[in-house]
Amino acid sequence: MVIDDGLDCRFPVYQVTDNDFSAIFSEKFEIEFIEDILKRDDISALDEIFERMWTQEIPKAKAQGIHGTLFYDEYDRKKYFPEKIWNGTPSDLRGK
Repeated sequence: MVIDDGLDCRFPVYQVTDNDFSAIFSEKFEIEFIEDILKRDDISALDEIFERMWTQEIPKAKAQGIHGTLFYDEYDRKKYFPEKIWNGTPSDLRGK
């Protein structure tokens, strides 16, 4: 799923291959931020992955599990997910 700064709040879901998913998300993360991805050394390979991904939007009702969330131009949300995992409660709300 991609969460961007659009006001329409669509939050589209895209289908990618296992290899493409592994290139975007590490084994231990299920949340990633495009700003962090753009800092990687292998950014040229990711260009092709994203080109393919943008053509693979699927209806949410047909998604058989959302395995990762990519925040796009939403780096200010990183404070809620410092470990880049989702455990049900953003980190700044735990214990409140």
